Amino acid sequence: SRSLVSIDSEGSYKPTSLFLFSVETREKRRLTSPPATTGSDSCPAFSPDGHTLAFTRYTSSGNGRLYLQTLSDDLKPIAEPEPLTPVGTAESAAWTLDGNEIIFCSPGISPGLWRTAVSKPAKPQKLAFAGGQVFEPAVSRQGNRLAYAVGRYDINIWRVDLHGPGGKPGNPVQFISSTQSDGQPSYSPDGKRIAFVSNRSGTFEIWVCDSDGSRHMKMTSFGGQLILGAKWSPDGQNIAFFTNPGDNNDIYVIGANGGT
Repeated sequence: SRSLVSIDSEGSYKPTSLFLFSVETREKRRLTSPPATTGSDSCPAFSPDGHTLAFTRYTSSGNGRLYLQTLSDDLKPIAEPEPLTPVGTAESAAWTLDGNEIIFCSPGISPGLWRTAVSKPAKPQKLAFAGGQVFEPAVSRQGNRLAYAVGRYDINIWRVDLHGPGGKPGNPVQFISSTQSDGQPSYSPDGKRIAFVSNRSGTFEIWVCDSDGSRHMKMTSFGGQLILGAKWSPDGQNIAFFTNPGDNNDIYVIGANGGT
């Protein structure tokens, strides 16, 4: 209890790193060094024995990945940090009492709480009881209780009639909705269909419906990537959108009736 780990930067437009601060002497010592132009470190969490620091390293596009930094007895970094989870999956780590596993949240593109072993490569397992946008897990010192925060939101697509009485716009009405997030609507060139982005299936995907808001059809199945855009081609035969599988930013195209 003589030190704190905090996030700090060494100047404007510099990536954030993790530093160790001595409560007694106010000495500041760097613990991590993310790539100068593509990363920043955040969300530190000490293992129960104090010899490993779990943290989230964010890429330039905002995707988080858990890393482990081994520390000496005097809390100095040993070697380079090792990645623990795939890119774009994790933040806010909490250690189990025995130090063998980490509980982490994935609030953005793969919402929920997850657990993974730290001693050997392991595929993270989702905890079924914690759905939705989950944040800041914390394990009790007895190891038998878990606290976490859940963010609730419901974003819908609305429509307004521009030719109301007297030429004034009518009242907005809810048009395309679910209990999750629906947004970025785009009419097809012939006005008969609407493309939009929604995570109503659990992850953000491209969806299409008829112009009256009926017959929703899921077009993509990326299963956890950031998706933006949903723009129709001039002939109405394709839909272009942005996504970043593997943290590589690209523009994709899919046929208006589905496909690869």
